Amino acid sequence: MQSDVDLAKRVELESLIKKSRIPAQLDYIQSATGLILGLFMWGAYAFSIKYINLKRCDVRRHQNDGR
Repeated sequence: MQSDVDLAKRVELESLIKKSRIPAQLDYIQSATGLILGLFMWGAYAFSIKYINLKRCDVRRHQNDGR
């Protein structure tokens, strides 16, 4: 078993070791790319609905022109 002194030294050494910032940076990158993807999907959905509605109006105009 380790003595209390050895354990205290180990805890002190672990606290002095600098932690890596890479995981935090990867989290920010993942959040940003998720936001970009979400905005793209929202824009594509809005554009497709608008395009479908315009297409319906155009078809109705052509049907009414034939009367």
